[in-house]
Amino acid sequence: MHYKYEAMTSSGQEVVDTVEANSHEEAISIIRGRGEYPTKIKASMTKEATQRVVKQTKRPSVLTVILLFAIVVMAYAFIQMTGVLK
Repeated sequence: MHYKYEAMTSSGQEVVDTVEANSHEEAISIIRGRGEYPTKIKASMTKEATQRVVKQTKRPSVLTVILLFAIVVMAYAFIQMTGVLK
């Protein structure tokens, strides 16, 4: 898993980088092994994993969009006819 992190060096320089590790604790250990002191660390997906998730995400069908639109139009017409919001 990838971890994005921010850290400080012993000279006070700010570092923003990524590290590959199996766990949060391992990521901290690797960062400290580089002589850096992590201030923020967050798990993140690789670019390839993100693209797989995007490809697997289904868009609503045209029929679903049309039905939702019809419901909204009918609700608006009902509100106008009954004066519910006046």
